[in-house]
This record gives sequence, C-alpha cells and structure tokens, in this order.
Amino acid sequence: RITVAGPEEVYLNRELVALTSLGETLRDWKDNGRLAEDTSILVEGGRTIPYETIVTVLDEVRRGGVGAVNLITAPITEEQ
Repeated sequence: RITVAGPEEVYLNRELVALTSLGETLRDWKDNGRLAEDTSILVEGGRTIPYETIVTVLDEVRRGGVGAVNLITAPITEEQ
C-alpha cells in the first residue's frame, strides 16, 4: 500500500520514501523478493492531495515495474 500524505510525504507500507525514488524502491523490493511479481498496489490519498502528485506516484509505480494499481480515496487519519 502506498499512502500519499502530501507532495513530499509518501509511505510505502508505512515506511517513508522519497517520491523521486519510489519507482526505484519498488524495483528493489521486487528484485529482493520483498514484493511479488504479480502484486497489486493500493494507492490512497486524502482529498487535499494535488492530482499532479497522484499522477507522479502512478508514474513511479509504473517505473517500478508494478502493473496492477488500485486507487483508494479517503481522508488520511493520524494513525497513518
């Protein structure tokens, strides 16, 4: 799961990652077996997240070699 909390605040399974290195991180996870080849990624972001940020996240996911993406739109809670 990728949670987009802000333009520079992106979490991959609750681990903060730089948006610019998200694709590389996903690729590394796949190469190391931490992410299965057929994994579907969930992307969630609150209503205040700019559309451009979500598009950038989707581009990075594609660059990371993940083909299946599902979008979730919900407010970000303090727990995330």
